[in-house]
Amino acid sequence: MRTSDKLRLLKQKNVYFIDSWYSNNVLENLDKSAAGILNYPVFKNLSKCVIDIAKIKENKGVVKDKTRLVLASRARIFGTDGIRGVVEISPDENGRNFIQRFSQNSKFTPELLETTVYSFCELLLLNGTLKKEDKVLAGDDGRDYFKGKPFLSAVLSGIRKAGLTAVYGGVVPTPAIPLYMAKAGIKAGVDLTASHNPSNQNGVKFFVNGLKVLPEGPYGDYAITAFLYKNMKQSLFETGKYLDENSEVKNFFKASIVNNIPYKKELKNFKILFDPANGAGVFHGKEVFKKLGLKVTSVNDKPIGLNINQGGGVALLEGVEYYKYDRGSNTKSYPAVINKMIKEKHIFGLVLDGDADRVYLLVKNIAREAVYVIGGDKISYFLAKYIMRTKRPAKPVFINTVESDVMTNTAVEKAAGIKTRIVCVGDKWVVQGLKKGETLIVGAEESGHSIVPVKAAGKIVYTGNGIFVGLLCLSYLIKNNVSIDEICRPFEEGVKKTYYTYLIDKKLFQRGSKVFSNDRKIIKAEFKKLAKKYCLNGKIKEKIYKDEPDMLNMSVTQNGVIIGMIFARNSGTETKTSINIRCKATHKEIFSGIAAKIAAFHSKVLKDPRNPDTSKEKYILSVINKVKSFKELKLKTKMEEVQLKALLYGMSKEYFSLKEKILSIM
Repeated sequence: MRTSDKLRLLKQKNVYFIDSWYSNNVLENLDKSAAGILNYPVFKNLSKCVIDIAKIKENKGVVKDKTRLVLASRARIFGTDGIRGVVEISPDENGRNFIQRFSQNSKFTPELLETTVYSFCELLLLNGTLKKEDKVLAGDDGRDYFKGKPFLSAVLSGIRKAGLTAVYGGVVPTPAIPLYMAKAGIKAGVDLTASHNPSNQNGVKFFVNGLKVLPEGPYGDYAITAFLYKNMKQSLFETGKYLDENSEVKNFFKASIVNNIPYKKELKNFKILFDPANGAGVFHGKEVFKKLGLKVTSVNDKPIGLNINQGGGVALLEGVEYYKYDRGSNTKSYPAVINKMIKEKHIFGLVLDGDADRVYLLVKNIAREAVYVIGGDKISYFLAKYIMRTKRPAKPVFINTVESDVMTNTAVEKAAGIKTRIVCVGDKWVVQGLKKGETLIVGAEESGHSIVPVKAAGKIVYTGNGIFVGLLCLSYLIKNNVSIDEICRPFEEGVKKTYYTYLIDKKLFQRGSKVFSNDRKIIKAEFKKLAKKYCLNGKIKEKIYKDEPDMLNMSVTQNGVIIGMIFARNSGTETKTSINIRCKATHKEIFSGIAAKIAAFHSKVLKDPRNPDTSKEKYILSVINKVKSFKELKLKTKMEEVQLKALLYGMSKEYFSLKEKILSIM
């Protein structure tokens, strides 16, 4: 925006939004003044491509162009990876429109989904990326369990109402979307999935030219959000065609995995335990294993939509280093896949999430009487190490996120001899972290998104593919005779711990807010106090990531080397915030003490009283130690099974002291 435009708006004393729906939802956190709009965080970074979409129109102090105002205000309903929320198909009792329902209570409705998909398609048409009747690939993870599949219908309808051809690929893992787009020459893709989230939630991911959309740009998060407002009252007809290419998408996906495994012989007759989290990877995984000759036993492999991610999957294992099964261990609260490994002779396991773009490996260490969880850091370390033994690409690089163990990069640099780089949370930022001329060897997220570039129809595709990455890592481990002990602990590990607060009001934690500023003060003051107590001579400094400015990241360096960090951020996929510590093992007491204090503060000030689950959580906390079964708790709370399990899942992550009790009744 030109300086003259800014000044002209600043002179206006009152800029009121045009109607009630506009002022009560996404923009409710903005001051109703030009100064409030222009001083909103990161407004100064408003990109030129966004400015070009629409212009500000002024008439007697009122901004009439809603689309332009939403763009200028930086309103965005997207999270780290698309849009996700709690599914709801019934009419709203308070007469709210679908944007209000989402912004106020995270309600994900078919109307919201269809309009968002239509807006995405409209932007691609306006931008010239697509033209009328072009194909848009659509897939889903199978969780749309409602009669008539209203959410899947909304995706297909949104594409067809834009005059484009909806190509349905069926229930497929997320990576199948960009892979088939490359093969078929399709420029846009839409995936109906909430990934690792509980089954009472759904969501959507968007792809352009095989990559996930970014916040900025002519078809980015901000632009789609603005057009969502513009199109919310549109009444359109489906003019585009519908094609079913289910078998083609599935067959190409399976072939792309099998063809890119270098050591197929090593996998033949190899025994593994498979946990696909009752999701999109169930049948695809089994068929790939069969083609490669693996001997497989499965758990959580009967998907019905309602049970996706329930009782299994990577999200349930996240943050756990190992599960002990010696005589003193209580295994009743362990996930089904862990107990299966303990009881049977399986040494290796492969665990996915609901849309199969994430993977963890499991390894049974009989000598230590424990099942170890091999997360994204370790998987990516092994991949980088052994890929670099067989390839010599130009300017190789390893890219991971702030969530990784601080010791991972040092270990990769030493073992693989390549440069490493740290970016923001989200696999899309891993790909964006690649510089011109560089070759990405592995892109890593500790959460299980590991990106190994593959060729599809002559094109390089960057996508997290749980089945492929898991099998690729296993084949390298077997080929190189890596010992069980080395797999469990391949390098000197640091400390990784996360403190969650669920059911929050996200607006309370952002750069410039009181909570954000208070967190910064607590970290600095506590570090100074504890560093003196433990004789730590380090410098603490805040780093602002331009791709995620609302993340508070405080790192500690010693002689120029990062020895630890604390970062706090809102989840981009759930109504939660997290305090994360990453440090050397010797500094655990310092960093965990600071994080625990902030987490306790967050639990008091960030909970959203408008969320109905907040009061339900409070009630459950008062009775949880008195109930003996899930059935009893369900009767007391009068909640539906899916909703109650989703709430308990979050509570098991937030309240450490109650975790065992909660999991035992789930």
